[in-house]
Amino acid sequence: MTTLEMDEPREIRWDFRAIKNFEQRSKNILTRLQVAVPNIIIQDGRAVDGGKIPIANANANRIMASFVNMAEILEVAVGAATGLSYLEAKGEPSQAAKAIDGWLAGGKSMQDLGNELYKEFVRATDPLAFARVQEAAAKKAEAEAPTE
Repeated sequence: MTTLEMDEPREIRWDFRAIKNFEQRSKNILTRLQVAVPNIIIQDGRAVDGGKIPIANANANRIMASFVNMAEILEVAVGAATGLSYLEAKGEPSQAAKAIDGWLAGGKSMQDLGNELYKEFVRATDPLAFARVQEAAAKKAEAEAPTE
């Protein structure tokens, strides 16, 4: 598990309950917004556009990959992964929104937070894919490093 510095240190934990909660709440938001979910297909080792799929058929991974940088989806993701409430109460920001504000106050972006949450999501749900991504990133960094 990873701890992120937000309004205070927050442990990111993508267990099954958090994933299920995120998926359910995100589908509600995306349905309300009438958003189409892209269907990216891997064909001949390349990602190609496969059209759109109904929100009801989208899984947490697809939602996270496509929409985590939307403010409402990010708030739900923070809530699900940290156990904080993502519901506003009487005009007050949610606990998750306050944590996001703390992240932003530290000079970091919403996109950075979305990337961190997605990285931890992949680590929890597909450790082999996570290891491959980390390995590819390390090779890329090594190849881009200046040579002397």
